[in-house]
Amino acid sequence: MAKTDINISGKVLLSMAATFLGTLLIFWATGQNERAFNPTLTKITLTTAGCEYVQRQTGLPEKPVGNIGSCEVDASFTQYRLSSGGTIFYGNDDSESLDISESQVVGTIKLPEIPNKPWTHNQKVSVWQLALSYIFTLSNFIFIVVQLNKTKSKSEN
Repeated sequence: MAKTDINISGKVLLSMAATFLGTLLIFWATGQNERAFNPTLTKITLTTAGCEYVQRQTGLPEKPVGNIGSCEVDASFTQYRLSSGGTIFYGNDDSESLDISESQVVGTIKLPEIPNKPWTHNQKVSVWQLALSYIFTLSNFIFIVVQLNKTKSKSEN
């Protein structure tokens, strides 16, 4: 009987460690989810160097602005928290990204979102990651409760 209690205690400790790992997975998946749903359609005004860089790397259509070489690009964009630079998302379902520095950006204007826009591949993946991390953590928690009830019922007998 003592060997059974040690065996059950080991399972409980293992599942508690797995629950801790699951909690870390939830935090990671939440960050991925926020990153995937954060880009918004934005009109980005770029400097001459920024226009050349974005055109060379992405091939996104750009509209010239004024006679100094600036241009505007409409793309999904996530701005850095502390500067006007950020990440442009492009390609099939915004699957590719390009970082642009603050020195390449003149300004940004958020455009209205398209209603009922389908989710990108990254958004679908991030939702699955979040759901699976919750299921993993919840199943470990349920396993702990079941094992503790088994231990309690054996100790009462």
